[in-house]
Amino acid sequence: MYNPIRTAIIRWFKLRGTKIINEKSIDKWPSMDKTTQYINLAGAGIPVVDSFSFSSIDELKRWSKDSYPYIAKDVIGSSGEGVYKISQDSDLAKLLEKFSSNYKIKGLLFQRFLPDAGIYVL
Repeated sequence: MYNPIRTAIIRWFKLRGTKIINEKSIDKWPSMDKTTQYINLAGAGIPVVDSFSFSSIDELKRWSKDSYPYIAKDVIGSSGEGVYKISQDSDLAKLLEKFSSNYKIKGLLFQRFLPDAGIYVL
């Protein structure tokens, strides 16, 4: 069964030259999750937005106090679905209500908010 966190960790070690058992089968796993994409881009030297994941809601709340505004993204998805701008405590409360367990927040990637820099991709 596909697990995006496992895939990301395995690819991270592989990029660092660690010997991986069943290496050829790992390359066939899908890599559509944002955590894996982030690791692949960073590993290739491409600049990326500071990104974080948390193992508990308490850890997320501690980080949030000094991090507003930021973006929360579901690790699986595209076209802007599952993306939330968190600007204050009430936004975080709404997010936590939607993703009400520690297991569910582990499927979120948190990134520093970058204000519009006037750069558009067509």
